[in-house]
Amino acid sequence: MSFAIGTTSFREHEASSEVADSLGAGFPKGKLLVSSYAPGVGVDTPIVAIANARLRQEVELLAPMAVLAVGNPVCTLAPDDPLMMLARVVIAFAHGAFLGLGGVVARSLGPHHQRTRSGALTFAGLTLANVLGVPFGTAPGQAHGWRVAFLAVLGIGLAAAARA
Repeated sequence: MSFAIGTTSFREHEASSEVADSLGAGFPKGKLLVSSYAPGVGVDTPIVAIANARLRQEVELLAPMAVLAVGNPVCTLAPDDPLMMLARVVIAFAHGAFLGLGGVVARSLGPHHQRTRSGALTFAGLTLANVLGVPFGTAPGQAHGWRVAFLAVLGIGLAAAARA
């Protein structure tokens, strides 16, 4: 799941001009679409974590997966930049919520002598997203349009959710 979240986050940097052009927004708005993601991860994540503190860990992990599953199609179908920005900010909430709890839960599920490894594997998805997800998401996006790249990330997220 961290791979899907990282890919949807980092891939947008590559496609910001293309997305902005197709939505009728200019270059500055295209960059705003990218930068609007950061407050959702950095500022709103503690709020989401506090709001979800009483939920079971399984629900806390599945909820961000569901948000990603809904948010990516909204991004794919967004007819304009305000809806795209709203969808990106909502996906950013899922990013922070999943990664904030994912490492903790992974550590608690693994054998005691492998807890550090379990937590590290959760965050390895972000590294792989930069190394593999962005290039492999950019190629179909350039060939078939940026919307196809969001659908590909949706597929990755659904596969991760089905495995969970």
